[in-house]
Amino acid sequence: MRHRLIPAALGCLLLACAACGNDDSGDVGAPAPAATDASAATDAPTTAPAPSAPATDVTEPDGGDAAGVDPADAEYCAAVEAINSTDAMPTVDDVRAYLEVAPEEVHPPVELVIAKLEEAGGDFMAVFADEAAGAALEEITAFEEARCGTGDDGPPQDPMVTVVDETATRVDLVATEYAYEGDLPTSEGRYSFVMSNEGAEPHIMILLRLEDGASLDEVLAAEGDEGVAETYESSPAMPGGEGVLTTDLVAGTWVLLCPIPGPEGHPHFVDGMIREFTIG
Repeated sequence: MRHRLIPAALGCLLLACAACGNDDSGDVGAPAPAATDASAATDAPTTAPAPSAPATDVTEPDGGDAAGVDPADAEYCAAVEAINSTDAMPTVDDVRAYLEVAPEEVHPPVELVIAKLEEAGGDFMAVFADEAAGAALEEITAFEEARCGTGDDGPPQDPMVTVVDETATRVDLVATEYAYEGDLPTSEGRYSFVMSNEGAEPHIMILLRLEDGASLDEVLAAEGDEGVAETYESSPAMPGGEGVLTTDLVAGTWVLLCPIPGPEGHPHFVDGMIREFTIG
């Protein structure tokens, strides 16, 4: 379930932040929220896979199973698709419905998530701030990948992306509700972004490089099918914690954003947690 957050919010970016524009001054303003099922795309094989919508069917029209999915898991994989493809965060009822068709092996972590979600009054993001519930969500996600192939849409991100490189130039940022505070790079090189979360909500860094010659407006118009060259994802930062993103920045236009949904249900970047910058 956890893996749904970033793809959904990046999809929102592609249609919801047309108001951002392409500001040469380095930062962009907050976009107007909008619901969408669109997704971002990437053509860089060595970076994190671009988010994409799940397949619309888990069975073929003739009743046969889809590639890699056991027919016995068809109902469960349909539930996985349903809960992972909505624009809204899952509710307690959504997770209970998921549990009803889930294999028994995954019942314990799902039941833990339900209990934590009830304790949090339905605030799904609060579940991520709980260590035990966060581990349960990771277990569920791994189970979904094994049973339904949800993680087979591209190569995994290099794990070193979320580790500080002592030979890289360090960029210290402070995350708040809702902004990245700090100076962003302007020249090519290897950088380790270290984000300290001084806010009350979880935050993350998603770093996108636009293709040479593409503008953010063009990427939005293409709904992410064109114009995105690379995508990187930091480790998440809970309140009081840190997130890290290390990569090589080449000349071009880059966008830094937090896609985690806030209390109102829309991504943090909608409220201003997005910055566009240029590497010369």
